[in-house]
Amino acid sequence: MNNYHIITPVFNDWRSLNKLLKNIDKNFKKFNGKLKIIVVNDCSTLGPVIEIKKLKKINEVILINLKTNLGSQKSISVALRYLFKKKINSIITVIDADGEDDFKQIKKMIGKANKNKKKIIVSNRTLRKEGLIFKILYRVHLFLTYLLTGKWMSFGSFSSFHSNNLKILLSSKDTWLAYSGAVMKNTKILNLYAARKKRYYDKSKLSLFKLFTHALKISAIFKKRIITNIFVIIIFTYILSYFQFSQPLMYLILITLFLQNVVISMLYLLTNYENFYNSQKFIKKISIYKS
Repeated sequence: MNNYHIITPVFNDWRSLNKLLKNIDKNFKKFNGKLKIIVVNDCSTLGPVIEIKKLKKINEVILINLKTNLGSQKSISVALRYLFKKKINSIITVIDADGEDDFKQIKKMIGKANKNKKKIIVSNRTLRKEGLIFKILYRVHLFLTYLLTGKWMSFGSFSSFHSNNLKILLSSKDTWLAYSGAVMKNTKILNLYAARKKRYYDKSKLSLFKLFTHALKISAIFKKRIITNIFVIIIFTYILSYFQFSQPLMYLILITLFLQNVVISMLYLLTNYENFYNSQKFIKKISIYKS
């Protein structure tokens, strides 16, 4: 496989994008084949600045400008459907532009994707540098997700896969909610592990609220399984109440699970999935920069 596409969503952080492009360009110096970068401009308030003249190995930078701010997950979904309609034969990599995903891992991930064309290679983060409270809540999020879905999801968007996986990945509407959840639910994965790197510039914008809403979106993807598991947990909890367990605690668990199910159901119902099928309507303009 000598064709490579790298997708990265960007909102205003053009400085980080250009550093990422420079790093990828150097890292692919001895790679054979065509390398194209798909930059999704998520309706940035700052005009795009792409330093294409300094790139030697990257053949093209395709800039997809969106009409409205969709967020990183929907931006990735738009780019995936764009490539699917192009009917490309390529290895596709998804990476954040902020520097936290280790660009040096891309070649290894591409190599694995070439050898495992029916799987999506995901990079799990082994180290996080946030504060103690954030780390604890992140672990709680992982545990609860595992408890309710049976899936341990310690990876984000950083992944590589052969383009023949696009059909099954986009066969459902799940990428419109959360890319990582869609990957876990709909495809076979191969896990790799890498430390979370320091951001190129500024501080992370991932707040506890955003982490919470992201967890809810992943939960909505596994809605049917979660409803079944919650039903089992409720029955088990109700049975325990007859064996002198703390009834206030039992009621708290039941109410918490009930409310969580309500929130997940509402999120699922309120998500406009028609936009997934018509995601190309969000594209304002596509610009192609050649080195």
